[in-house]
Amino acid sequence: MKIGILCSASLNKFNFEALSHIVIKHKAQGVCCFIDTRPGKTDFERFMENARERHGFYVLIMSAYKLLNKKFKKIDIKSYCQSRDLCFFETNDPYSPELTEVIKGQKIDILVHLSGFDSVIKKPLLEATPLGVLGYHHGDMREYRGQPPAFWELFYGESSVVTTILKLNEWEHTGMLVAERQTMIKKSDSLLTLRKRVFASTTDMMAQAIEKFRDDNFNPSVPDLYGTLYAYPTIWEWIVLQYKIVTRRLKQKLSHLPAGSLRTFGLPVVRFWQR
Repeated sequence: MKIGILCSASLNKFNFEALSHIVIKHKAQGVCCFIDTRPGKTDFERFMENARERHGFYVLIMSAYKLLNKKFKKIDIKSYCQSRDLCFFETNDPYSPELTEVIKGQKIDILVHLSGFDSVIKKPLLEATPLGVLGYHHGDMREYRGQPPAFWELFYGESSVVTTILKLNEWEHTGMLVAERQTMIKKSDSLLTLRKRVFASTTDMMAQAIEKFRDDNFNPSVPDLYGTLYAYPTIWEWIVLQYKIVTRRLKQKLSHLPAGSLRTFGLPVVRFWQR
């Protein structure tokens, strides 16, 4: 089974590690990268786009975090392919008939969408291979579709974040379920620590999901229902989440103190934390 990777010209840590797992597990059968060379949106463009709907604050926060934590340099995918002796093709028109013909000419059986190529994969690519296109979604399709990863699960007090591998269709954040994995939410989690753990624990999922298609009897399942389609939070939703995180952490710390020591906080506080 030959695998095609849909990706942008450079990959972040999560997408690079997911690709590495695919190459390690499936290189013998053939892995070929199709690179979208169009420049992606800048953080400023994303901010302006989301600001119109009052969601720009979250983009600013995450952009500031990225600036302060440049521990991982993005990987140039063309150089990576050359170093690993992988075939690759570059395009600035991802939905051109030429690219579709190249994919068919390479006899690609299944495509994997890691980055680039727009957030919704269009019909020409969905139908370019016998097995379709697979993609990640960090959220339970039955409850938490959309963006951002892990935010709304933490906001609503869930016990875990469900990461899914989907066989994609033409609609946003929908598809057929191929694989699922839970990452438990700890009482001490912030959004950043939870996101890091979710990403770190799911980089191998795609490589394992591809393996399922070697069984001719395997069929992805259709969810019973699709959950709410979430967007980036507003500033007030961000503030509420920070309050919930601080409250939960404080409650956890107080729960580990000897009962007598809580008297220093006063009777009303004791009653509140013992609920």
